[in-house]
Amino acid sequence: MRHGQIAFLILLSLGPAGAIVIDGPSPEDASHLPPTAAVARIHTPFGLTASGTLLPGGRYVLTAAHVVSPVPEDRISYGLIEFPSCAGKPRCRWKSVYLHPKAADHRLSRIWDAALIELDSPISPDVIAGVPPTT
Repeated sequence: MRHGQIAFLILLSLGPAGAIVIDGPSPEDASHLPPTAAVARIHTPFGLTASGTLLPGGRYVLTAAHVVSPVPEDRISYGLIEFPSCAGKPRCRWKSVYLHPKAADHRLSRIWDAALIELDSPISPDVIAGVPPTT
């Protein structure tokens, strides 16, 4: 399992003192903006099912490290991700998995239980355009 130096995961390691604040429009004001995320259904190569969130850009899904940490490198491409609430219900294979650097330490894994799954092909923004915003 590769441990990537993904900027998002590095920011997560900052802890409460380095909390990320996103200052954006309220949901009512953002209705004209294109959607940037969707809920993903994750199928592991071992037959387990979990959930995750498609991140803006459509290339990565954020999930819990315990979902993907037991998957050996040679089995990653057997992982499948579905987007049941998106137009056309797209499906993608896993390209790579990046665990939070502290997720491998069993003493810290409950705290830093985060991972990114890189998709073999990005999800287009128009695919998630029909996903209703959360309220």
